[in-house]
Amino acid sequence: MIIFFKQLILTLKNILEFKKLNEDWKKNVFFSENSSYSAHFDDLLEKFYLNKKKVCFLTSDLNDLIFKYKSETIKVFYISPIFGQIIFLNYIKCKRLIMTMPDLENFHIKKSKFCKKYFYFFHSPFSTNMIYKNKAFFAYDEICCVGNHHIEEITEYVEKFKLNKKILLKGGYFRIDKLSQFSKNKKNNKILIAPSWAEKNIITECCSELIKVLVQSDYEVILRPHIESLKRNKNKINQIENIFKDQKNFKIEKGNFALDSLSECNYLITDWSGISMEFAFAFEKPVLFVNTPKKILNKNFNDISLKPIEENIRDKIGIIVDPENISLIIDAINKIEDKKDYFKNEIIQQRNKYLFNYKNSVQYVYDYLIRE
Repeated sequence: MIIFFKQLILTLKNILEFKKLNEDWKKNVFFSENSSYSAHFDDLLEKFYLNKKKVCFLTSDLNDLIFKYKSETIKVFYISPIFGQIIFLNYIKCKRLIMTMPDLENFHIKKSKFCKKYFYFFHSPFSTNMIYKNKAFFAYDEICCVGNHHIEEITEYVEKFKLNKKILLKGGYFRIDKLSQFSKNKKNNKILIAPSWAEKNIITECCSELIKVLVQSDYEVILRPHIESLKRNKNKINQIENIFKDQKNFKIEKGNFALDSLSECNYLITDWSGISMEFAFAFEKPVLFVNTPKKILNKNFNDISLKPIEENIRDKIGIIVDPENISLIIDAINKIEDKKDYFKNEIIQQRNKYLFNYKNSVQYVYDYLIRE
């Protein structure tokens, strides 16, 4: 209770401070739930910082790494989760509120009548219909699309449900551009296991057996649970950690994940996580997919005719292994090695097809945000 009141007092103080700012500070206002989501804005914020453009950033994470940008031209404010978000965001006065949180209007965060535009930035390159809740993007005015699949999907939603016209920006995806700056030619035996947070995922279905097979084959294994899995699958993760605590070539990464650690791994094993496209497109390397049940958060995902990209692309950028055959994962790795040139060419084709502004997304989005 004491922590709640401290958070509330700090939130109220920040609301008053924000209200005192003139309109120049409120042209572009960012909001993020926590540091993991804020990381998607990192390069864009750096662009504002280097060009000394005024901007405000709101976060519900007291330890958010975005506080490093706090300066004469960038103001960072803490607002408490849920209650602080309601009293701040639902009545905020600004020109544009930029978020990486879907479901605007569907839950506790509503559109403020004092905010002119709501801008959505994707934190996954996957499609809009299956892994997000129903009507997740209906209320947004501007959407920064990763690729043409987003434009086609949202356009069909707009037409079918007679939504207000939206500006669909051909933005791209910052994280892929950032990762592509690291070396693509790492040759080692490091494997990253990065599951999604679906109800059934690698952690819940076959993780212990998978790790056992890999470490016995002398691979260096890193398990990186999704931030949501750290809450939803906490007991299972603790169990895995206990089983392999004495294994020198195994570790679990929790918390804020460094991009350079992803670049150091020669292989990625995932299920239905968007990290698959990030890894494949940035490093031009194939992915090992464990075929757990699909991550479906929207039972109405067939409301539009388009098949989700995460279904279409799997066999083009990697190899699929069934959970019950996880002991065959070494065979799949060997197959990847044998066909790596084929996969590299296929991945580049898919990247050209599904990704806007490769290596130039930050500049493109920045230019759009400051042009008015």
